[in-house]
Amino acid sequence: MNNNNNKFNPNWITGFIEAEGCFSITLCKDIRQKVKWRVQPKFRIKSHSGDEDLLKAIILYFNCRIIYSSKYK
Repeated sequence: MNNNNNKFNPNWITGFIEAEGCFSITLCKDIRQKVKWRVQPKFRIKSHSGDEDLLKAIILYFNCRIIYSSKYK
């Protein structure tokens, strides 16, 4: 992270996401849609619960919405 202006260094965040994140696209049947399919693009980062502050900062960086918590090991 770049401490001078409290923003992520793009190179750092790229490396972090390469190690901990993924992009995926899911196709789901949806009869409400004209073509009967819905496209769901997703971006995920899987990390330890101790990294919650880091994940919140990434949410702000990308202006995204949600952190999901899982009780599975």
